[in-house]
Amino acid sequence: MLDGFPPGGGTDYLARVLARKLTDSLGQPVIVDNRPGATGNVAAEIVAHATPDGYTSLMGLTSILAPSYTLYPRMGYNLLKDFAYVSVVASSTFVL
Repeated sequence: MLDGFPPGGGTDYLARVLARKLTDSLGQPVIVDNRPGATGNVAAEIVAHATPDGYTSLMGLTSILAPSYTLYPRMGYNLLKDFAYVSVVASSTFVL
């Protein structure tokens, strides 16, 4: 499972909790690989070009990936075609 942000952040925590649960239920290790950079787009591109065998996943943030789709027209992947959305892991409220 790739996480597009550095270790110790919110997505890293969620990815590690989820990886532990998936390891228990699937009976095989699920490893979190942090690949920070370009607001998560580095990890997203790696996952988009991985072999589509179900062994590579992305802990992605909709609030980051959705704007990237319109802000960066020459990304190395197509957000709508290269990913299959699996589940909502968490939701939060932002207050200003």
